[in-house]
Amino acid sequence: MPVLDPKTSPEALAIATGAIISGLLDVLVQKNVLTVPEVRGALDSAMKGAGFRSQTPAGFEASQFIAALLRHFSERKV
Repeated sequence: MPVLDPKTSPEALAIATGAIISGLLDVLVQKNVLTVPEVRGALDSAMKGAGFRSQTPAGFEASQFIAALLRHFSERKV
């Protein structure tokens, strides 16, 4: 496993993590490991967690990203 450079910015880590999670959820649904409703349930839980921090700029942006993923998986066939 690669070692994380301590100079990597938190923003870069957040972008990479979001991109990886987004892609991973798509693959897991395509492989029938997770159903679309299961992914939506996980994202709903994530939204509740982020909602507690939505008054901060970073929390608000995180909530927006989770909402975008929810929209993406709402448009997918079940």
